[in-house]
Amino acid sequence: MNIKRKTSIVAAVLAMALLVGGVSSCGGQPENISIDVIAPLHVAKGEEFVFEIQVENTAEKSQLLYSVDIWDDYLAGIAIQKTEPPFIDTYHIPIVNTQSYEFKQDIPPKDKLVVKFFAVGLKLGEYSSYVDVCINTEASFLTHPIITIIKD
Repeated sequence: MNIKRKTSIVAAVLAMALLVGGVSSCGGQPENISIDVIAPLHVAKGEEFVFEIQVENTAEKSQLLYSVDIWDDYLAGIAIQKTEPPFIDTYHIPIVNTQSYEFKQDIPPKDKLVVKFFAVGLKLGEYSSYVDVCINTEASFLTHPIITIIKD
């Protein structure tokens, strides 16, 4: 699913929630946040590996890493075993085809939070997709590409 479509779906859900008084703020892209994804390009089938999501808060106040949502295309051949810091909940979001890992972890002002995902390559192939890093709410996010090729 492309980013425009995902954004449109999230916007439509937020608009409906606003109409019934369920949400007090709008989504969109978070301010004063930059993200980077560091992942190995090649891993062997069955090999455990680590990829990192680096989240930098350049604001003068704390912000919240709400969740990291990994698109299903990446997880078609890769299994997440655990994270550091540990996620507090995980669930699938079928409307946007992502697996959400909730953290609700503070990022202090002018600081960086690094989340390590411990994974294993399950099936041969190229797994090229995206991660959404949700800041402060599940509807305010930045998207970054990720690719890992599982080889023999």
